[in-house]
Amino acid sequence: PGSTIVCVGSGPSLTDADCRLVERAVVYHDVRVLAINNAWTAITADVLYAADAKWWKWHGDVPDVQLPSYLFTMAPNAREHRPSVHVVRGTVSHGLESDPTGVATGGHGGYQAINLAVHLGAAHIILLGYDLQTGPAGQDHFHPPHPDNNHPTYVARRGVYATLLAPLQLAGVSIVNGSRATAITAIPRLPLALALGV
Repeated sequence: PGSTIVCVGSGPSLTDADCRLVERAVVYHDVRVLAINNAWTAITADVLYAADAKWWKWHGDVPDVQLPSYLFTMAPNAREHRPSVHVVRGTVSHGLESDPTGVATGGHGGYQAINLAVHLGAAHIILLGYDLQTGPAGQDHFHPPHPDNNHPTYVARRGVYATLLAPLQLAGVSIVNGSRATAITAIPRLPLALALGV
């Protein structure tokens, strides 16, 4: 409770240098890391959130000991592939769900992870790898394409972030976007080092 939680998405702007900076902040400051989908492969994380059962199927052969300590999803059938994953309910479409067994969906896992971070006690949330746009070479993620080669619907997801501002303020939680590149305009931007206070 009261910590800074860095929510790490898998946008193409995510860099090794930024991940190492966050990991140093974990050692010296009250910082925790919540990785979304494949971001757990880039950074040492406390929590992994992957909304879709298909993601858990794709990574079903990864031993639990190689994953972060706490695993969350919104898909009950993900337990077929990872019995240790905790399931939260998708309850409302926008804003924040106050019931700790649920999250506001926002149409994608990055949005849901912010609600999860609030449930986990975040006082400050820093977004990293939250691009919601393709990279300079047309890539969707910092990693190779997913097995289904699905391309995210970025435009539909960008505007939903504005619906988080008032609920987060009411909850006393600050949020900034420390991503190197982003199409999210609603969340204030701040260089990652400044956001981390390092």
